[in-house]
Amino acid sequence: MSSKLQQIKAKALAEKMKQVGSSTGNVGHAFLNKVKKRLLFILESSNKHEKVVFLNLSNRGITEMPDIVWNITCLTAEESKELSISIDSNEDDKWWDYVDLTKLVLASNTLRSIPPNISNYKRLHDNCLSDLPSSVEELTCLTKLNISRNQFQILPECSIFLEELDLSDNNLKKLPPCIGFLSRVTSLNLSNNEVRVLPVEIGDLMALKHLDLSKNKLNSLPSLMEMLHHLEQLYIQHNNIKELPTLTNCKSLKEIHAGFNRIEILSTEFLETIPNVTLLDVRDNKITEIPDTICSLQSLERLDISNNGLSSLPYIGYLASLKIPFY
Repeated sequence: MSSKLQQIKAKALAEKMKQVGSSTGNVGHAFLNKVKKRLLFILESSNKHEKVVFLNLSNRGITEMPDIVWNITCLTAEESKELSISIDSNEDDKWWDYVDLTKLVLASNTLRSIPPNISNYKRLHDNCLSDLPSSVEELTCLTKLNISRNQFQILPECSIFLEELDLSDNNLKKLPPCIGFLSRVTSLNLSNNEVRVLPVEIGDLMALKHLDLSKNKLNSLPSLMEMLHHLEQLYIQHNNIKELPTLTNCKSLKEIHAGFNRIEILSTEFLETIPNVTLLDVRDNKITEIPDTICSLQSLERLDISNNGLSSLPYIGYLASLKIPFY
């Protein structure tokens, strides 16, 4: 196709976007002018017969996106072949990032909603979202979703195929029982919320390896957490927890970060269920006594029990792997 025809098609598409943007009144003229000049970047992937598209619109101060942008990744193969707009590498504004292809990056804006027909939006952190379209449940290829630093008050509907979910820095008050359906999740970050109680269904997250519940308002942990067989890292610092539950089946657990709570005792029962832990951080609690059972943690490399109410300590010389003890 001739260069002139390419320019005509690009100009027509940019003009359509400008019209839609004008109707919303929420997209700045400077931003529109940039997108008019560099609307699409078509690259050949390792498969020479496949065309891929990437558009990075992060940190643009956008509150509402014209429909044409949402649908950029839905171009037909023929449209992809016919439309090509080059990038001037000498321009100072390096907002166009094409490291990850076939993605629409919308992080660090002020978006309040997204349409139901978009599938490549796994990075939506730092916006003003409070809900996701129900169609997210049907996205079988969506395995990672970062919606941290938004305005979610309840757990949004998510694909059961998710493996990583980041909901940190939101306004979550509680977690619904349906969280148990996320059975493939290996990493769950719920830090910096206002969750007071965990549902027992948290024990259904059988693939979970990394769980971050720090900086919430938890008073306790459900006993069924012991069903998290693959859990390796547990972050529960900065809560109101008074007692740690037995974690009998958590044989893979390596790190427990439980500082800045209200824990009063490390029970013998608890210590006997974490034989493979390498890091135990219980600083800044209200612990007054450490049982001799702590010496059974032969894999322990770091122990932090500073800023508690301890008047004496058991002999920890038997902890052969201990490298960094903090009293």
